[in-house]
Amino acid sequence: MLLLLLQQQQQQQQLLLLYYYYYFYYFYYYYYYYYYYYYYYYYYYYYYYYYYFYYYYYYYYFYYYYY
Repeated sequence: MLLLLLQQQQQQQQLLLLYYYYYFYYFYYYYYYYYYYYYYYYYYYYYYYYYYFYYYYYYYYFYYYYY
């Protein structure tokens, strides 16, 4: 009886550890995912901002050069 109780307790502890392991894993996974999502979001935002900046820069440059 005592042995059965100890086995059940051990199984519960193992399940709890497994639960925490998966909880931590998914938490880490989603944290990682959103971190890179926002990283690339700002990266492309910066890229297009840079691109349009130079686009208008050369546009006005040629405009004043030819006219």
